[in-house]
Amino acid sequence: RGEKVDLKVKLRNTGHGTAEVPVLLSIQDFNNKVVLQERLKRTVGSGRTVSMTVPTGLKRTGFYRARLIVGRGDQAETHVLRVAVIYPYNRMYGGKESFFGVNHAFPSDLRMRLAKDAGISWVRDWSTMWDAVEPEKGRFDFGLADKVIDRALSHGVHVQACLSQPSCRWSSTAPPEAMGKYGQGEPIYRMYPPRDMADFQNYVYQTIRHFGSKIKHWEILNEPFYKFGLDGQATLSVEQYFTLLQAGY
Repeated sequence: RGEKVDLKVKLRNTGHGTAEVPVLLSIQDFNNKVVLQERLKRTVGSGRTVSMTVPTGLKRTGFYRARLIVGRGDQAETHVLRVAVIYPYNRMYGGKESFFGVNHAFPSDLRMRLAKDAGISWVRDWSTMWDAVEPEKGRFDFGLADKVIDRALSHGVHVQACLSQPSCRWSSTAPPEAMGKYGQGEPIYRMYPPRDMADFQNYVYQTIRHFGSKIKHWEILNEPFYKFGLDGQATLSVEQYFTLLQAGY
């Protein structure tokens, strides 16, 4: 739509003297084809920060990877930035909601604003997971979840909250050897059934009551039959899953 695609680069000199800093910028498209390569130099005084805007000349929408090599030899630093050039959805469609969403709300206003501009209307958020909101039995803390969810809502994005795991550290039936083990980046003790279904029921009740009308869409458990167990088996049976659903609803 005629808008320029520029990269803004900041160079910081933490040394004692003025430095002439070489910068090599390379941009590749989705197919790893180099579409721009440029060598730049900037003089940066001691303890100073210099900002520069680098025109990329990109005109086609799509995914790009920008690579910056700053400095020389052993002192060089490499920074990689993934870039998406898109049409501004909100300006094209007048703020009309889309069908698109993302898994997890972004952790900053800038990223949420960019997501909204890209046409994201929904987030499936995990900040209400049991471990996060009830770190000790009976002690609820919604501070982080409030911040994440309020940020998403403030940008006009709908939230589908995922009560993602059936257990937390103090409630899990996981065997001792499972503590400290991870599966797909998650502590696997969270994937085992709770010792007391009433604890799970109270967690669901208190969480939904806390957010009230802010959140109208809730999901109970993420990938309940994924094989997270120590023996490579699912940690929940179908019967246990239905029991959790009954307790939650």
